[in-house]
Amino acid sequence: MTRNVVFVVLDTVRKDFFDKYSSRLRERSDIEVQRCYAASTWTIPSHASMLTGHLPNEHGIHAYSPSYSTISLEDTFIDDLDEHRSVAVNANFNLNTRQGFRDLFDQYNAISFTRFGFLDGGVDLVSFAANHDGGSSKYAKFLLKAARERSLLPSLVNGAAVKLYETGSWFPAVPRYADYGAQNVVAGAKDALSSSNSGRPVFLYANLMEAHMPHRAVASYDRSLYSTPASWSSDEVPNWEMNTASDFDQYSSYVENLRELYRASIDYLDRVIAEFLEWTEREIDTETTVIVTSDHGENLGYDYEDNLIGHAAGGLSEGLLHVPLLVFNPPDEFDLDENQPLSQLDVGELCRAIVDGSSPRLPRTEVPAERVAVPGRDTLSEELEEFEYWDRAERCVYQDDMKIVWDSLGRRRKYAVGRSPSREELVDGEDGDEPVVNDFSTPLSEYKERMNERYGTDVVLVDDTVDAGVKERLKNLGYG
Repeated sequence: MTRNVVFVVLDTVRKDFFDKYSSRLRERSDIEVQRCYAASTWTIPSHASMLTGHLPNEHGIHAYSPSYSTISLEDTFIDDLDEHRSVAVNANFNLNTRQGFRDLFDQYNAISFTRFGFLDGGVDLVSFAANHDGGSSKYAKFLLKAARERSLLPSLVNGAAVKLYETGSWFPAVPRYADYGAQNVVAGAKDALSSSNSGRPVFLYANLMEAHMPHRAVASYDRSLYSTPASWSSDEVPNWEMNTASDFDQYSSYVENLRELYRASIDYLDRVIAEFLEWTEREIDTETTVIVTSDHGENLGYDYEDNLIGHAAGGLSEGLLHVPLLVFNPPDEFDLDENQPLSQLDVGELCRAIVDGSSPRLPRTEVPAERVAVPGRDTLSEELEEFEYWDRAERCVYQDDMKIVWDSLGRRRKYAVGRSPSREELVDGEDGDEPVVNDFSTPLSEYKERMNERYGTDVVLVDDTVDAGVKERLKNLGYG
């Protein structure tokens, strides 16, 4: 059976906001899973779990060791799709810097972190900025490099766009002209799928970053969804400042702006992907099934998620783990219970069943998830007074309408879930022994101690091949 499979990750999109602001996709979908759960709370381990079908403690890609060089293509479900050409079109800067992640695909298209691509063929702005200090000499070197590469026009246009709309340094009261990469990702996805009309079927992975920090007003967002000033940026206050503050209420204005732009970004993604689906139906001859999901959600400062902001600070909240999953144009034989809890550990089984024209085999009775350590722990160990708390390992398991959460500090909680998207209600807050769960072969405290003994805090978020400038960009996103 010849069928394209498109796997779209709307990075950092939580289920409740998706339900409210993605009406186009929800109306078009053939299957909408109501209770899909990420296997971890941030990009690097979550993607590794989707690809391998294993939890972070099993595949070993987490905050202690965040490199994909430890796994091979054979460890992922992509290897099972041997008749397909695998293509990635990725706007996630965190993944684009990973040694080994690119090697999992036959073709890899990294969308610039600056999210500007008005003209092709210019100087790589991210690499240049990370490797050159400021000052007037920087601009002279930029022009010289562009001239040597014979890319003066596109380099100047793209460089000017960054100055105009990324930093806001010239017209801070004007919304960003360009989005955060979605249009470029879709353009790359269309190019990849077009090749299937006359060649091998395609497995396409696409990652869109609009819902991920940093947030600013964007000209293409629906203005009725936000009142945030065009000059406002989520970079104004570091996440860790808010997450460790004794008085969270002082940030109420910031939080309101953040939530408004977050929902506007999701509405925008809904429009972009809906248009892509229409184009696929119209232009692609090969049958094409599309899965849309997210790698994790986002804490937005609600009381029921301990007033946390972002997804690096910990806590296995429903805001982080409860994510959307929709399927468009599945094979006739493909059957998936929309109300049955689904783990993203089973993404590979979904894709294999789509290719085979069968129903996925999902014998899982419990849905597990875990976070091994805080991302960016090498720098945070020196910056956070209560580092041991923020760096705690956490695990949870969903059993019907209950979620049991425990951590490496001996805390245990039980929550009622499933009544409202991305919400949970504390049922039992009494500490107790770690539960016995089949998916976790090694006790959490034992695994955490082993990781501390092996790595200490001498670990970096990105590979050694990535320079200091790029690491600083990741830090500004909240990863350390």
